[in-house]
Amino acid sequence: MKKNLSKKPIVNNEEEYIPEESTSHTDEIAADHAHGGHGSRPRNLGVLEALFHLDADWGTSLAYILPLGLALTGRLAPVYMLIIAFIMFLVANGYKIVCRHNPDGGGVYSSLKKVNKFLAVVGALLLVTDYVVTEALSVSDAYHYLHIDQIVPPSVAHAFPSFLPTSSLWTILIIIFLTIINWRGPHFSAKFAGIASSATFFLAGLLAVLALPLVPAGLANIGHFNQSIWDILRNTTGVLLALSGVEAISNMTGIMKDPVGTSRRAINLELVKVIFTTVILGIAMNGLPNSVVYEGHQVGGQFVVDTAQREVTDLGCVMNVVKAKVVGSNFECVKRTENVARADMLVAMGEYLAPGIIGKGYGWLIGVAYGLLLIFAGNTALIDITNVTYALARDEELPHGYTKLNKKYGVPIWGLFTACFMPIATVLVVGSSIEALAALYAIGVVGAVTMNLAGTALQVKGGERVIAAVGASVMAVLFVTLVVTKMEATLFASVVLVLGLSARAIQKKFASNDSNSAGDDQTSSNLEYATAPVKE
Repeated sequence: MKKNLSKKPIVNNEEEYIPEESTSHTDEIAADHAHGGHGSRPRNLGVLEALFHLDADWGTSLAYILPLGLALTGRLAPVYMLIIAFIMFLVANGYKIVCRHNPDGGGVYSSLKKVNKFLAVVGALLLVTDYVVTEALSVSDAYHYLHIDQIVPPSVAHAFPSFLPTSSLWTILIIIFLTIINWRGPHFSAKFAGIASSATFFLAGLLAVLALPLVPAGLANIGHFNQSIWDILRNTTGVLLALSGVEAISNMTGIMKDPVGTSRRAINLELVKVIFTTVILGIAMNGLPNSVVYEGHQVGGQFVVDTAQREVTDLGCVMNVVKAKVVGSNFECVKRTENVARADMLVAMGEYLAPGIIGKGYGWLIGVAYGLLLIFAGNTALIDITNVTYALARDEELPHGYTKLNKKYGVPIWGLFTACFMPIATVLVVGSSIEALAALYAIGVVGAVTMNLAGTALQVKGGERVIAAVGASVMAVLFVTLVVTKMEATLFASVVLVLGLSARAIQKKFASNDSNSAGDDQTSSNLEYATAPVKE
């Protein structure tokens, strides 16, 4: 007997033919798809694929925390690499629990929806803050690792607007390029991200092995550690970029073949790699000559390290500036003098640790691999902004326009535009230097991780609750420290929260009006029915 076939539209704007007799079942699947259930999410992600995705986010942080740690804390940097390693261990074990109890996607939004919808939205917006800075920071750092300034002829660079530094210009152009290729969806770039990730996984591991002989000298150069608890907290928050990407694993459980086993193995493998490379290379760079790890110049045959003055924009600075404005006077915040560390430090270390021409080739490979992976990390952040805004709009937490997909590829149009516009605006306002962008960083991811672990701790029991609660408590202390000491980041996150929550309020208002209008129409219809003359 020939079955009747009917057309049913699905979310990605394609059409699927289904048996008419199974309409009720397929309606459930369509509804499941529309609301983010597992009916429309094929579980095809294995351990290796999950590891590559996680490494593209988490593993790339090594490229910028080494120079940041050295610039911020000088020869005490290895101590802070050890502190960061301990924090990563705590958070990673907490996220094993998050993934275990959220097999359909345990990102902060999905996880907190079970506790409080408003807090879930706040967590999601904090994550958007993190993704915006991640996109700008990763692409900007890729510029340094790929040495684009040496590849592009000066005549080409001079053809562009003079008010933009070359690094900012190319950062913006790469973000636009990523937006264009993502109009067709993330599948194309994802294939190449795996290649770059596997290359850096090997190259960074080999670099750490080659750096092992430098560990004794690196430890000997630490000197006397006499910092207060407050100094330790403030300096730790300065290198918390090492946690970038840890939230990524909990967003992938919904497409894993075995959410519990796959997430646990991917986290364990990445944790070992990240801790090993961060600690060993963090100590080893302390044993290298200044000419290898710092920017500088020769004076009388001696290498002189370049320095830069950076304003300490903490809560006290902001309050004193406001007070001075009120009384009509001026106040200058304290400035800290920092040595300028090499932005492409991994390349410099590779060239130094391997002999002769081999070192040059090895350093070049590190630069290309990390440069490409940093671009893919920016690409991942762009995709994440698109996905988070789409998920919020689908749940009527953002304007409905964010659910509009392009007809051919099913990509959220306004989410993709937002993921392009916000990082570019950030670069135009603050610049593209690692230090400037890092000043805006960490508060988003630290806030999201804190809320995710705290929300999970409320939903589990026993030893798992203790692990999640300890992780949440440590992250909460660091979050408060960030709010007080990095006012640029606090202001940036506040702007994103205000914009996001305002958009949410507008959406709720329209939804309420539509609901009332529908109710009035139904009431009118009922009245018409009730007052209609009865035919005998």
